Amino acid sequence: MNILGIHGGVTTGQHDAAAALIVDGSLVCSIEEERLIRVKTPYATLPIRSIRTCLKEGNLTINDIDLIITPGETYKDIIPRTKEWIIHHFGYSPKIESMHHQTAHIASSFFQSNFDDAMCLTYDGVGDGASGAIAKASKKKGIEIIETFPITRSLGLFYSTMTSFLGFKPNEDEYKVMGLAPYGKPNIDLSFFCKASAEGNTVDPSYWNQRKPKVTVYEPIYSSKMVEKIGKPRLGNTGLNDHYKNVAASTQHILEQCVVSNVKRLYSLTKNQNLCLAGGVALNCSANGVISKLPFIKHLFIQPASSDRGLALGCALFGAFKENEKIKPINHVFYGPKIDNKEIERSIKLTG
Repeated sequence: MNILGIHGGVTTGQHDAAAALIVDGSLVCSIEEERLIRVKTPYATLPIRSIRTCLKEGNLTINDIDLIITPGETYKDIIPRTKEWIIHHFGYSPKIESMHHQTAHIASSFFQSNFDDAMCLTYDGVGDGASGAIAKASKKKGIEIIETFPITRSLGLFYSTMTSFLGFKPNEDEYKVMGLAPYGKPNIDLSFFCKASAEGNTVDPSYWNQRKPKVTVYEPIYSSKMVEKIGKPRLGNTGLNDHYKNVAASTQHILEQCVVSNVKRLYSLTKNQNLCLAGGVALNCSANGVISKLPFIKHLFIQPASSDRGLALGCALFGAFKENEKIKPINHVFYGPKIDNKEIERSIKLTG
């Protein structure tokens, strides 16, 4: 069976379009649109070139695809809208199904982990109205969602807000905050904004910018209340003094407390020592290091493309399981298009 997982920006807030092709349970191709259009983290972009690349790698046409799966099940028109643009660009649309954004994240991690069973945690900014989810999963029964997180638990939006406050670009430069954190001291109390709790964590959304329509990544993500609490934000073209280093350290400190709280709660519910992580927050390798040292974690798998870049793969893997395909092991991350020496030679000649 030929299953195509896709993710694309049918709204201006969606980013990281991609496509992934699974044929008879084997991953043939998985690629992000940004690799083909040369724009990092593109917003409001459909995976048109990604789909063409997957079809080419599989030696298939769109008519050979049995099923397309996309996130966005909470969008009432996601299936007819997707069918419409697929027909517009490819002349034909196979059957289309939708699934939940957070379930796609979990599928992208668990079905790639090679674990027989695991507890699963995904956390990001927001997708399909949720900011994360916890689940238990097995190769026999699939994914069972235990709970989805409301936006008032969004660790992704917490970290992105602080990224914006520090003068960096949210949804892209969070790694800079993580990298800056060791140079400061976690001596700024950010618990007014985000803190660990019995249910995992809580976030006060009044500290991020709530203007409508939703602000872009080039506008301040933080609200005026944040400035009142911890002072002026850093201008992006200025240096980094001790205060901003301490803000970064305190942001990372709070995040680590919250992710540990969520993992501990998940373990109390499942008692499973295998953990699969996904979602944009799972790209925070410093927090992942803290998780890996928890005494009850025996095996840890982190989706290499944990952010929305991995949603298309999660959709394809979920579809393969749903259709009773035997999913073959995914042992590396090199599933982009093959380039032969003649093509390289042509490119060299073209550029002189």
